[in-house]
Amino acid sequence: MIKRILFLLLLALIITVFALVVLREPGFAVFSYGDTTVEIPLVKFYFAVIALFIALYILFRLLGYIFRLPGHLHSKRQHKKELEIMQGIESSILDASQFNWESAMRNCATNVKNSPIKRAQQILAARFANNAGNLQAREKHLAKLRNLENGDTLANSFEAEFALEDNNPDRALSLLRDQSEENIYNLNSLARAYIETKNIEGVERVLPKLHLHAGKTKRIKQTVLASLDWTIDYYDENAQAERLADLWKTYSGHIQTNTPLLRKYVHALSKNRQDKLAEQIITTQFKDHWDEQLIREYGVLALDNVEKRIKQAESWLSKHKESAGLLLTLGRLYKHEKLWGKAKSYLESSLSRKPLAETYAELADLHEFLDEPTEAQKCAKKGLHIATRDQAIKTKRTF
Repeated sequence: MIKRILFLLLLALIITVFALVVLREPGFAVFSYGDTTVEIPLVKFYFAVIALFIALYILFRLLGYIFRLPGHLHSKRQHKKELEIMQGIESSILDASQFNWESAMRNCATNVKNSPIKRAQQILAARFANNAGNLQAREKHLAKLRNLENGDTLANSFEAEFALEDNNPDRALSLLRDQSEENIYNLNSLARAYIETKNIEGVERVLPKLHLHAGKTKRIKQTVLASLDWTIDYYDENAQAERLADLWKTYSGHIQTNTPLLRKYVHALSKNRQDKLAEQIITTQFKDHWDEQLIREYGVLALDNVEKRIKQAESWLSKHKESAGLLLTLGRLYKHEKLWGKAKSYLESSLSRKPLAETYAELADLHEFLDEPTEAQKCAKKGLHIATRDQAIKTKRTF
């Protein structure tokens, strides 16, 4: 608006100057009211208008500044407070990066009263207090979180997390019992609590919901895998073969992509007479990924299709000639068919690639059947030595 007025004034000035130069008589500005008439030279009138406009402009700017001054001062104070809050959070993050949890907790709670992110600060402060082992401060920040708008639900979720870390899953369950299971983080905590309390019904209830969100965070993915791992063990130990097999219908994607879990699942299927499904999984898996442990399982499946499996195993041999597990499997399958010569040849070839306790056991059994007690004894002794060594290594890794 001001720019337009200035443009009009400038245009009027140009016209006036043109009139002075060309016409030499620019004229007058005439104002009349009733019988009164006032004539003002146009140049003087123009400069008077400019002077009036400048005076009014300065006056209005001054009045505007006076009226805006309280808001400006308030905004400046607010900006200063927010800057102090952000500086406190920044210091808190830097302290946390150095594992200085107590200092991180104190800095995080700086000026929290005036903060626009009160809930986030209380949550972080509670987490840092928990990491510092300061349970009293942790409870204090959780209590403050509960007093904030919509803070009670958040406080329950985080307190349940802390209870799980404190090895108190019953407390976690009591906190989450009435919480919405639409919250995936509550579901995640519930699944972990049900595993800790060995509650198969609880795991079966929340796992189908949780696995749909496994791609969102690494932690949820880990909980889904841990739930499946525990569920497979439970079904295996309690001989629930059908429920064990049903896991593949829903969770095959998770099981397939985790090698230790896949091995455990196939082994559990084999133990619980779900050999057909185990065979299907192994052959499908080998189209993209070879696995030495799974091929050894393939040789002990309780199925009548030994000839078919021999042909399948020999087709794999063209690409995996150095696989000790595959050679062991072929030895087992030929031994099952009582083709002793081929069985012995494959077992010895397997040992030349990698000495395995189970290969020596198979060969010892074969020598004994062929009435070769000395050779059987040698194989049994070597197999026992390897088994003892492997167990010692496994025990050492555990500790």
